[in-house]
Parts: sequence; C-alpha cells; structure tokens
Amino acid sequence: MDIYHDLGDPSYAHIAVPMLFPGQLDVGNLVESLRIVADRHSVLRARYLRTESGGWAYVLDPDVHIVPRIISIGRSADDGDLLGSQIQTFIRERFDVYRAPLFRVAILSGWPAYAAVLLVIHHSVFDAFSSSILTAELRAVYDARRRQIPLELPTLPLQFSDYSHAQANWLNSPKAQSHLEFWNRKLRGARPVTKWPVVFAQAPHSPTIPKISITIERTQRLHRIGKRAGCSPFLILLSAFYLAIQKVAQVRGHVVWVFHSGRRQVETLNLIGCLFDEWPLRVDIADGMSLFDMVRAIRQSYIEALPHTEIPSATIWDVATVTSDAQLSPEIFFNYRPVGICESFSTTDVGGGSEGIIKNLREFRLKHRMESNSQIDKAVGAVLGCHVTEHAGGIECDFECDYQLLSRSLVARLLSQINAEVLGIEAALMGFPERGGGNDVD
Repeated sequence: MDIYHDLGDPSYAHIAVPMLFPGQLDVGNLVESLRIVADRHSVLRARYLRTESGGWAYVLDPDVHIVPRIISIGRSADDGDLLGSQIQTFIRERFDVYRAPLFRVAILSGWPAYAAVLLVIHHSVFDAFSSSILTAELRAVYDARRRQIPLELPTLPLQFSDYSHAQANWLNSPKAQSHLEFWNRKLRGARPVTKWPVVFAQAPHSPTIPKISITIERTQRLHRIGKRAGCSPFLILLSAFYLAIQKVAQVRGHVVWVFHSGRRQVETLNLIGCLFDEWPLRVDIADGMSLFDMVRAIRQSYIEALPHTEIPSATIWDVATVTSDAQLSPEIFFNYRPVGICESFSTTDVGGGSEGIIKNLREFRLKHRMESNSQIDKAVGAVLGCHVTEHAGGIECDFECDYQLLSRSLVARLLSQINAEVLGIEAALMGFPERGGGNDVD
C-alpha cells in the first residue's frame, strides 16, 4: 500500500481489464453481475483507512455501489484520438481509497454488434492473475442471468484477507526463519548491476517499446526441444535473459528478480487479490562452462529457490541489504505470463467489424501497462525489465528500460544478445537425449 498511496495514488497503481460482449449490452445485468462477483470476492468491497501508527489497513463494506460510465465510440477515424483521450483519463483518474469499491467500470458503446467494457481496478487489491478469474466469473454470471439459468460457481475456501493474515502470522514461524536463512546464504556477496558499458541521459520522450516476437511455430519448437531437458520456454527465455545481461553488462553474480503469481496453494488459484510477488534469482556461472551447462545451472538455481519463495519480496530485500555490499533493489526483473493469464480478444466472439476497437484496446492496454510498470520500476529503483507473454499466436517479449540510464544502442545490443542466446540454447538442447517421463520446470 505505501508505495501506491504515499505517492498520492499514482495511475500506475491502476490495472485496466477490457472485455467484449456480443450483441446489445444489458447494463443492469452487468452491474448486478459485478455485485455478485464482488460479494463472492470480499476484497472487491475493500476500502482503506489510516492506522494510529501511520500505516494502512483495509475494511470490507457489506455491499458496493456501482455506476458505470458511458463512453461513446465514434465511427470515424477522426474520433480515434478523442476516444483514446477519454479512455486514458478514465484509467488514470484517482481512486478515493477511503471509499469502496476500489474499481470502476466504463462501457464503450456505439456498435450494434458488440459492446466493450473497461474495468479499472486498484493494484493493491488486484493483480494480473486476477484478471482471468474476474473476466471468467463475470462472463459466466452475466450469461447465466441473461439466459435465466442457474449458476453455481465453485466455493472459495478462503478470502484474500484470510490469505494476508495467514501470511503475516506465518512469517514468525520456524519454517519462515529457515527460508530467510536460505536467502541469507544465497544472496551473500551478490552484486547489483551498477555499471553498464554505455550510460548517458536521453531526451524525455516516449520511445517505441523494445520487443522480441517469437512465432507460434518456433514457440511449439521451444516446447518440444525444451521438454527433452526439462526446460519450458519460460526457463529457456529466463536463461537467455540472464546470460545476455551477464555478457552485455560484463558482470557476474548479479540478481534478476523473477515475478510469480503468489498462488502456490490450490486454495488460492481462484482467488482475486494482489498475491503476485517476486524473488531474486542468482546463479554462479563458472569459467569454461558450456552453454548447456549454464542453462542447467540456471535451472538448478531456479529449482533450488522455488521452495523458499513463500517469503515476501519486501522481507527478502531486507535480507539482501544486510548480506550484500549494496542494496539489491529489483533493478532487473523477468515476468512470464503463460497462456490464459490475460484476457484474450477474438473477433469471432463479437462478429465482424470489431477488429479496429480490439486492436485499439490491445494497444492502449499494452501502452498503459508498460507506462505503469515503468513508473513502478523508477519508484523501486529498477532499470530493466522483461515481460514475456505466451499466447495462442506465439510469444511476445516486451522490454521496459530506463532511458535516462541506458542508451538505445545498448538496449538494441541487449535484445540482439538475447536472440543469440535463445538460438544457442535451442541448438544446445537439440542434442539432448529424450527424457523418460518427468515434468518441465515452469
């Protein structure tokens, strides 16, 4: 909460979730469906208050008042900028965190074949993984009410507040202390990447988002090849990212913070809330190692750390600060989103003629997400981030860079090196013998 609200509820604390509904939208049904989902997930009825100690706590209201905002979509291309401005204003509008709900909804209307709905939720009660849960449940409830058929959603074994309280109590347990001892050992001597080969200030404008695209054919090949060595595309791309930084920044023992959903227990898989977190990956790469052995070392370090990732990143940061010769803020991070995490758009779901608005919503959501994450990066001292999204069409790698510190030529060199590492890992794994059974590391 502090990183968001002590800075005045910045817009990067807002998550945009667009949805498309075929046909004429029943606004009353949509509002009531949202209330049903909010009744099911109590965190959607949360509001915050200041404690006597100056911290934050949240309370749950019994019900929420939802008033959708209507945004008319013009048919002509001349209305594109105006529409984008309206959406941008809606997403960035500040929340009154002392009042529930910490979400709002806009209806983009103007076409008879479909309607676009834009939900904006505060990040303190919501994360990217929650998007798929919210959209799936909202669609299910809306459709059941429209067709007047009964719907029974699976019972939630716990709420986000239960999870938060359990985690806070668990941190004082002997098991948590053993995890802290692991991170104390793992991070001792770790070094931040404080010196890049090319560093100079850039003009303050919005550059094109650096990107690497991997086709569906190549993605399928990565799955096939990686399966032989127990390496999913996630681990292959993480290895390529880690090794490219080592070579371009000419550093060893560096840390890459890896995002995870925070949903380790089956009871949390259908839970809406902000459970995501990150943990530090540090790998000892010895001289003379082959590329195959480097990937194995990264894989082993990843597997070794997994049982200890229940510790919140804020606690790990404290450990990193006292065990390293410099504070290890999450200056470099890696985030992998597999198929199904984010809402996907399909023109077949809503009929022809929807390609334009779908494309605009995709691009604006990506632009807002990258701008928001960039602001978060600066707030916590991050310099470089890689967001990987695997979807039905392949894999997209979007890079966030602090262009006040990294030159564009350096970023281009880094992306080229990542591509080279992926190709090299593919070639190295091609000769690996077929594995008998076992699972990939995800």
